[in-house]
Amino acid sequence: MADLRARIAIKHMLDDALERDDTPLASILEVAIRTLDARIKAAPNLDQTGAAPPFAALVGRNVRIGGRRMTLKLERAFWDMLQRIAESNDDSIDAICTAIGATCDDGNLASAIRVYVLKNCAQPKGYM
Repeated sequence: MADLRARIAIKHMLDDALERDDTPLASILEVAIRTLDARIKAAPNLDQTGAAPPFAALVGRNVRIGGRRMTLKLERAFWDMLQRIAESNDDSIDAICTAIGATCDDGNLASAIRVYVLKNCAQPKGYM
């Protein structure tokens, strides 16, 4: 995404350089654009390849908390660990999220779940 933004900005600079007949600067900017194009082309297109999102990308999932459906966005690693915790406790993700939500005072359930997962990783059996 940053490469694409940089490419757009450099393209605008190239257009300005061409308007001013600044050939040396235009040549340098064209090389930069070609380099960025190669990097963008080499990056996997997640829509076409089906590759997993980057490590820190948020993944949205629907959960039922107190009978109400809501979408939570967490990093894939937290979803994976939450699933493992639920399985090891013979529980569901929904039940764990409901219990965490009941103790969450500030209303930021996603952060509370991350803290729960981290604390649970530090302790072998269920934290709550």
